[in-house]
Amino acid sequence: MTSLTADGMAELFSGAVTLAKSGEKISPRGMATHAVRDVHLLLTQPRARLLYAPPARIVNPAFAVAETVWHLSGSDAPWIFDYNDRLRQFADDGILLGAYGPRMRNWAGRSTNSPASWRSFRPTPTPGEP
Repeated sequence: MTSLTADGMAELFSGAVTLAKSGEKISPRGMATHAVRDVHLLLTQPRARLLYAPPARIVNPAFAVAETVWHLSGSDAPWIFDYNDRLRQFADDGILLGAYGPRMRNWAGRSTNSPASWRSFRPTPTPGEP
């Protein structure tokens, strides 16, 4: 396993890009890219999670909010493309698979949109909750 650790998102992103350049050359959907498997990314300062790395990456706050709502909704509805049309090139028959869509919301056959899943994000159980 390869581990990348950084205090800020820009440093973590830069390390991931450098690592990806050495990855296996693949071409899903006919688009050349590099794949690196078994990588663990650790952001040590979670409040430094906003990536600001112009001109390569420019944050679109409206898309960031829309994407969060879209993920949490558990929907595969195509309205997300209204906020980022480039996502269409990664969709299969209009549905995002990969790190988006069903894979993220149904990990290993378990729904990630259940109360039990949300409780797993808490460091300790809230008193009175199962």
